[in-house]
Amino acid sequence: MRILLFILVVVSLIRCNLTSEQNFRIPAEWEEHEAVWLSWDDYRDDNNLVISRIIKQLHGSAKIKVAFPSDSTLQASLQMLDSQDVDTSSFEAHVYPGANSWIRDFGAVFAIDSANQLSVLDFGWNQYGQVDWSYERWPEWFEGRYDSIKSAVEKSERSRIDSLMGITTEAKNRKIDVILEGGSFEYNGNGVLIQSEAVTLQRNLGRTKEDLEMEFSRFGIDKVIWLPQGVIEDEHFEMLIDNEYMVGGTGGHTDEFVRFADENTILLAWVNEDEINEHPLNQMNYDRMSKNYEILKNATDIHGKPFNIIKMPGPRPVETPLTIVNQQTSDNSGENDIDIEALPEGHTLSVGDTIKGVASAGYLNFLITNGLVLSAAYGEYGSKDKDEEARKILE
Repeated sequence: MRILLFILVVVSLIRCNLTSEQNFRIPAEWEEHEAVWLSWDDYRDDNNLVISRIIKQLHGSAKIKVAFPSDSTLQASLQMLDSQDVDTSSFEAHVYPGANSWIRDFGAVFAIDSANQLSVLDFGWNQYGQVDWSYERWPEWFEGRYDSIKSAVEKSERSRIDSLMGITTEAKNRKIDVILEGGSFEYNGNGVLIQSEAVTLQRNLGRTKEDLEMEFSRFGIDKVIWLPQGVIEDEHFEMLIDNEYMVGGTGGHTDEFVRFADENTILLAWVNEDEINEHPLNQMNYDRMSKNYEILKNATDIHGKPFNIIKMPGPRPVETPLTIVNQQTSDNSGENDIDIEALPEGHTLSVGDTIKGVASAGYLNFLITNGLVLSAAYGEYGSKDKDEEARKILE
């Protein structure tokens, strides 16, 4: 239930078996950069429509490179792009099998070495930890094949896209032995990394914070700030709340709830106290973000200086009615139907009941690129005033 805001590969941090003497540096997103990578989806025309709009907005600010999963998808995309008045000569097209909308997560992380040479940090991919998440719930289904399924995911076409991007950019590929998506790295460009515990530790089962911090230090990370959880709407894959609200996503990506705006300024998703009772999920997010705020308030940069923390509003919950069906007996399942067999254990719903899917919507999944800021807007969902409040903060 995640609304597409934008797809970007520009700033991330990951583990690498390199010594600190090699002096690699991962630039911050607000630093000048040559290009922005986007990606196209075979199955999500709604996402592709947003991508086409982003291409138009980026034109003239940075070189645009778009990954397509196949030649046929590339050719089919031209019709939509033409219909949106997008100049198809305004971007570079690259075909990478396995590509879909979320290239920020599975794409390359770029770093610069002491000789100012570009490198691609090729980190692991496991489809947002889906195998382990599923195994925890349905171990009997994996009997005798857990290892083979997990290996197939980690060696899938999508896991190779970051190295293909390295070949395209003639950057040196450096294999990384850490699994994590780009959407869950938040780096200030000068030694401080924010990590979401719920994501990082789930993707790297059996590894400790201390172990990961040691690996991060090899890339010039002096401090890691660990925040327990992201917003409830981005809960891992799916969660049913009060038999009424279905949420689900990555498990707590940082780009949904906490971002650096500059080296010393942190934006944190926030629910005001007078808004807690406006929606059942607001109280949960207030509790989560309050814990995160206390941690950030007591954190410092590498010089011991406290951060400037700005509380960022969110849009009102974006809900979609979902009808419970039994797909085994139903001939026609609609886009807004959900199979009763797919619901979490413990529910008391019946076929024909309706629940509300709540999207992980917010203003922190923004893009800073060479003097331009792109952000989401939710006026059509009744949050025009929130859009304006967020815009003023980002300006």
